[in-house]
Amino acid sequence: MRLISLDLLTIILDIPLVPPQTKRTAGLDAFGAWLCEPENGLGMRPEQVRVKSSDDLFGWELTAQFFGENGLITRTPDRVKLSVKNVRTVGDWELVRRIIVRFYMHMNLPPYSLTTFSAHVHSRFPAADELESFFREFPQPAMASRPVLFTYVKIDDWEADIRLLIEKSNLLPDAIFVAWDTQFGNSQDWESFVGTLPTVMENSVHLFDLGLTRTP
Repeated sequence: MRLISLDLLTIILDIPLVPPQTKRTAGLDAFGAWLCEPENGLGMRPEQVRVKSSDDLFGWELTAQFFGENGLITRTPDRVKLSVKNVRTVGDWELVRRIIVRFYMHMNLPPYSLTTFSAHVHSRFPAADELESFFREFPQPAMASRPVLFTYVKIDDWEADIRLLIEKSNLLPDAIFVAWDTQFGNSQDWESFVGTLPTVMENSVHLFDLGLTRTP
């Protein structure tokens, strides 16, 4: 099995809100204050949190940047999204994990609601010929201009299918690009559940004889 490192990891959590929230029911004042709490919130500075508003019903958007501007929370009437990019080390992931746990525990979303979980990673291979060798293990159609692997994966202890895409990276030389898309319900024990997400990612790529390792 080839082990690939998470050289550049991006995670996106997208949560539709049904029914949509008005500016008043969203409680933006309290949410903004929580974002800036150092102990129980996310410890942001006030200038990192902004609200645009065109009316007092559904014409609003809150944005909050964190993790050196690599993290973004966006709230609109019909959805809330949290995204983090350029996660490189175990320390980075632990910080992101804590942020995600606090975010979900504060949001207290309806248990019937769903999160769309998307992640992708760029991972360098030791050499270009090893990257080529990996893709040669999986025959491609004669008309294909570049190799790509695509499938839906079902793994133990995960209810939803996992959409899996693997191709050569357009960002890093001699690197592979792996992308995951799946869903989970918002009724989890967040402290333990969020820590399992890298394991879910790894178990799904075992189908292509790949494993994940995080850099120190």
